[in-house]
Amino acid sequence: MKLDSVPTRVSNMSPEEILVSETQERMLYSVEPDKVEAFCLQFKRLDYPCVEIGVVTGDSTLRFTYFGDTLVSLPSKVLSYVPRVPWKMGKRIKRSSTVERRPTLQEAVLAVMSHEDFADKEWVYSQYDYEVLASTVIKPGWADAAVVKLPNGAFLALKGDANPELCNWDSYKCAKAIFAEAYRNLSSVGARPRAAVDHLQFGSPVNPTVYADFVDAVNGLAEASRFFNVPIVGGKVSFYNDTPDGFPIKPTPLVVMAGTLESPPQRYRISLGDQLLLVGFTRSELGGSLYHRLFGGSWEVPDPVLVEDLRSSELISSWVAAGLVKYVKDVSKGGLLGSLFPLFKEGLGAKIELERVPCDSEDPIVKLFSETSGRFLVVGSEELVSSAQDQGILASYIGEVADGPVLNLSGLKVELTELISRQLNYLERVME
Repeated sequence: MKLDSVPTRVSNMSPEEILVSETQERMLYSVEPDKVEAFCLQFKRLDYPCVEIGVVTGDSTLRFTYFGDTLVSLPSKVLSYVPRVPWKMGKRIKRSSTVERRPTLQEAVLAVMSHEDFADKEWVYSQYDYEVLASTVIKPGWADAAVVKLPNGAFLALKGDANPELCNWDSYKCAKAIFAEAYRNLSSVGARPRAAVDHLQFGSPVNPTVYADFVDAVNGLAEASRFFNVPIVGGKVSFYNDTPDGFPIKPTPLVVMAGTLESPPQRYRISLGDQLLLVGFTRSELGGSLYHRLFGGSWEVPDPVLVEDLRSSELISSWVAAGLVKYVKDVSKGGLLGSLFPLFKEGLGAKIELERVPCDSEDPIVKLFSETSGRFLVVGSEELVSSAQDQGILASYIGEVADGPVLNLSGLKVELTELISRQLNYLERVME
């Protein structure tokens, strides 16, 4: 490998810097000698560098040279035989719960909807070309996943998910949950999930607790990947993300999943009076939720029942493909209330009969803010309820789309106009 042949962005990089640089958007190819010129021509037409930097040898030696001087000469097996380094792994820390400051239902609704996690993200993604040569069919913010049309006419759905707050409570359950959420997100646009990549971001692995969280997250992702039969085909690990005082970031595994659609995705079309359906069962699982962050309490962390995610996702995907639904949103951050937020953004409201929400508790806080996995909010005909039940999947009519943005919860009316207006412009206000 000739380090002096490697294209660099600046002219004064040392050979050591060239060797260890992790600059993105680069690929290393092995090409037959007589095809190098034709191969590189494809890149040069796009004004992108493509050069020969080395050759494959048969002496099992890895060499790096710089202007003729050999800087590195090592057995090539150093790249294929990773040394075993034992790491101390601590026990998972039981994060202490705080005393719950019990709010009224209206106070809880306003607090959750006002949280910066629900700030509209358009200010961020509009900084970039998300149109991608006008091939984007479902744009960011329109649904739970984006969809692009490929040059061959096929459709590709993409979604990334992470939840460091939940992972701070239980990185194993959280890793399963974010993989399942990405699966649900693709299903909500009618896509069949095909593959995923991950990005595992943690503090120093020398810290036994951090390493334990890392191992738990890997095990959770592996279990979910095997269950859904969606391979993790690549990824990246980022360690040593600590503050100057040595405090690690929250465990942050991230999953990006891709899926394919057999036909063009439908656009959502919601009208006043449309029926709201809930697919799935709600449990008293508010641990690590947005509500939990705001008001505390001793709550169970959501433990995904992956078969529920799988079956509900397959059902939703079939409904979307058949054009039977007018809107779909998976229930995740913010619970059932969070899944209504896109309606409020469009100036619509909702009338919800909480007594119709299937749940292991009659507590309206649980019904509205639990982040139990495997659930979807659907705008469609009430006839879909019996269709789901015929397949052994729980579904319920829970209300209807109303004028808004106003939320009516079994008689409690919450006006959201001013709040939604603030959230739509929040990032622009704080960043500019």
